[in-house]
Amino acid sequence: MSDRQKSYINIPTLWVLSVVAAHAVAWSVMYIFTLPMGDDLIYTSILRRADGIGTGAYAVWEFPRYWARHWMYTNGRSANLFASLFMGILPHWMVSVMCGMAVGAMYLFVLYFCRLFPCKGRGVAATVVIAVIAFLFPWWDSFSLIDVNFNYVWATAMPLAVLVMLRHDGRGWLGRVGSISDRSGLITTACVAMFCLFAGMIHEAATLSLCAGIVWTAWMRGDISSGGWRRMSRQLRWMLGAFFAGAAVAALSPGIIMRAVGGSSPDDVWWVVVLKSAPITLILLFVILMSLMSRNGRDRLRRVMVSDRGMWVVSAIAGLAFVAVGGIVGRSGWFSQIFALIALWQWYDPVGRYRVSLVDGGLVALSLGMSAVVQMVEVDRYSYIGWKADSELRSLYAASPDGIVCYDMPDDSRLPLWVFSRVRYLRPEDDYTHYGLRLYYKKDCPLINLPASAAAIDWANFRPCKALKFETKYLTIGSVALMPPADAVFPESPGWARLYVGKAESAESQHFNIYDFGSQYCSRNWVIPFEKEGRTYYYTRPYRPHWGDRF
Repeated sequence: MSDRQKSYINIPTLWVLSVVAAHAVAWSVMYIFTLPMGDDLIYTSILRRADGIGTGAYAVWEFPRYWARHWMYTNGRSANLFASLFMGILPHWMVSVMCGMAVGAMYLFVLYFCRLFPCKGRGVAATVVIAVIAFLFPWWDSFSLIDVNFNYVWATAMPLAVLVMLRHDGRGWLGRVGSISDRSGLITTACVAMFCLFAGMIHEAATLSLCAGIVWTAWMRGDISSGGWRRMSRQLRWMLGAFFAGAAVAALSPGIIMRAVGGSSPDDVWWVVVLKSAPITLILLFVILMSLMSRNGRDRLRRVMVSDRGMWVVSAIAGLAFVAVGGIVGRSGWFSQIFALIALWQWYDPVGRYRVSLVDGGLVALSLGMSAVVQMVEVDRYSYIGWKADSELRSLYAASPDGIVCYDMPDDSRLPLWVFSRVRYLRPEDDYTHYGLRLYYKKDCPLINLPASAAAIDWANFRPCKALKFETKYLTIGSVALMPPADAVFPESPGWARLYVGKAESAESQHFNIYDFGSQYCSRNWVIPFEKEGRTYYYTRPYRPHWGDRF
């Protein structure tokens, strides 16, 4: 080997596989150390409760009836079907490992369509793509929930797996099925078609966007006008038909249609949601705009759009419609950005087209790969801290006769910046998870999580119309428990309210005056009513914004 050849680096495929495997393991550990919250608890309670499988809202044999109701009133995504079924019948650790493996599979499929796996000397570029997904994608938006993993990570991996089966090395997307011959038996074809059906149902935003891209490619190649469908093999027709049918089942769910037409209010106006949630897609649109300004750029754009690469461009742009309609800042742009990243890399390949020196390439691959893995190790460490506290809190709630638990949970809003808000702890104001816990443990009373110092309160002699400031071992939270003035308006159930707490009566006093609502000096608080010693009290927590919170 010459000195010139020695001066350039060839990052092996094994390095990329090691980084992807480390991510899969780290995410598995994170899910293991994150007890079910929110939707995870609700879906778990469908088939199981704390006393075992088969004790949930539905018997196992009634699951199809539940799913029909879910399709009618919520959505038609097979992601939710998998989440409720697997969390209802499988151990938590097993579902966690499955979700971690889905993260690894998603990385490999994205690298495959970026033409970076197998690496073939392009390991530096592959590591850059991994780092882009690991650091720039909205993992902070509730991806600690297993249900969100099914709805976005599984919903990325399964459709891309279908495209891998459809891919042909000579003719393009709509060519002959590579791994399934025409001599395949009915059982094999039916199994593959069933997989494609569920992959099409996995999430309407992912699969309808890909369907638009597939139709565009077929139209550009003339397969639609020339009857290319009839020339396909039987297996290919079954696979594509099942995939499109699955996408239609998910999109035509009355629940998802009603959600799109008259659902919850968006986090922001549509163009701001797009700006915040799909910046990589906006970069793709900017590249297209720049290409239109020169003759060479227009020629290159034309070559891209009439080739197989145009599928990813169309899919990314189609995904923007779901970002705008969805109205959720963060994960709504997940699929559009995945497709845009593949489109940009296939179009330009900003790293792979240049030779990288040994020192520069090695440092880039090592620093990006290791930093992505180490960051997830830190996520696992803080997840373990929350798991220990959450486990103790839930055991205390299960044994509490009135649902009141005086216990200090760690505050996830105070975690270090390098955790990237991927860790969520159970908060006293998380009434949705509290509702799920009430279902799971079959309790008549909701969880009221007061600070540990509240255990010393003499409720019988608690002064009316006064507030007591609590301090926890984690931070001073300035929360209050009180009986309200006669003319004050407090919610009958947990909810947001505005409250102004006046200055202390004296320097030594822990009691504070409570002022009226509606003042311009009021602060936002979460108010939780509860009963103690035959009287109604209110526990309030001042609002502390957390990255990814819905306002």
